[in-house]
Amino acid sequence: MIHEAVRTTLISATDVSDVIGTKVFPAIAPQGTELPYITYQIISNNADQHMSGASGLQETRIQLNCWSASYAEVQNLAEAVRESLLPMSGTINSTLICGVTSEGKRDTYEKPQSGEEVGVYGVSEDFNIWFK
Repeated sequence: MIHEAVRTTLISATDVSDVIGTKVFPAIAPQGTELPYITYQIISNNADQHMSGASGLQETRIQLNCWSASYAEVQNLAEAVRESLLPMSGTINSTLICGVTSEGKRDTYEKPQSGEEVGVYGVSEDFNIWFK
């Protein structure tokens, strides 16, 4: 599955794993997870079609969200994520990666919750990944 290939790529990238270890989670992080970490969600998944039917190629748009208590750290983490995913190709976890593009990123901030002193800075970036 494509999300497994993305997770493997991220935790194998030293610039990413030095910051988060293996803290890459689908949708939301488990309660109590210490910052920083990454969450991801599949935005869309489309099978490529042509006149003869399915080509076997799929395109998935995946959103990766980096979270940290520090604006500088989350920006550096997001850049490390981008640099590890854009050149992703070849077979990873039995998924053949054919190409990756970025669809842009955006900053976010979540206000402190229930007595916490600081909020959480975030960077979200969408990637289109073509694979078989």
